[in-house]
Amino acid sequence: LLSIYSKGDRPSGSSDPYALRRAGNGIVQILWDRGWRLSLQSLLSDAACYWAERFPSFAVQPEALVADLSLLLRQRMVSQFEEDGFPADLVQSVAGEAVGDARLLHDPVDARERLVLLHQLRRDQRLQAVQAVVQRAAKLAEKGDLGADQLTPSGVVASDLFESASEAALLQSLNELSPLAQSGNYNQLAEGLQGAAKALEAFFDGPQSVMVMADNLDVRRNRLNLLGVLKNQASVLAQFDCIQS
Repeated sequence: LLSIYSKGDRPSGSSDPYALRRAGNGIVQILWDRGWRLSLQSLLSDAACYWAERFPSFAVQPEALVADLSLLLRQRMVSQFEEDGFPADLVQSVAGEAVGDARLLHDPVDARERLVLLHQLRRDQRLQAVQAVVQRAAKLAEKGDLGADQLTPSGVVASDLFESASEAALLQSLNELSPLAQSGNYNQLAEGLQGAAKALEAFFDGPQSVMVMADNLDVRRNRLNLLGVLKNQASVLAQFDCIQS
């Protein structure tokens, strides 16, 4: 794949004379079959740099080569997932364009495990409850500026700015979810997200509810960060905005 891509050849439409798509399929299927935790992103990056040094006449641009091969492997994963019978929306939530290459290709086995879990949650009629929690938080979280890699409320949520018990309850839920999101404990993370529904409902509705977009900018940002952390924790499992209700 590296050699042929370095020469500038690419599969196009129905034309794939070097069976590059089949080779890509082989890579991901071997990883899935063996359960090998291999970062394809790191492998591609290292190999592309080596090819550039080893074959200077090819004038290889490592970053462009990695991007093109990453796209091929993403497409192969999506195609194989769908061929294996997984629903298209669930496939997109773990391997679609909304998921960065670094996330998807860091561990293709991890991506498949998350897809299997999502499919099981749907069959068990539990996915919709998790999705409802995530989407309600995510809708307002988009108005904030919290980084997508922030998985813990530590340092971004100040309890001294709380004006309601519902904020403290939501913070407690986030603290419970943090180690699950950081460790990749997906089954318990899904259960925890579903369990956060009560705290989120109190945050938005009822006598202890709060106005997220408060006039006080510090309070507003604090509340948006609460929701942003929850959204980020859920994104460890999937991009829930890709999942159909």
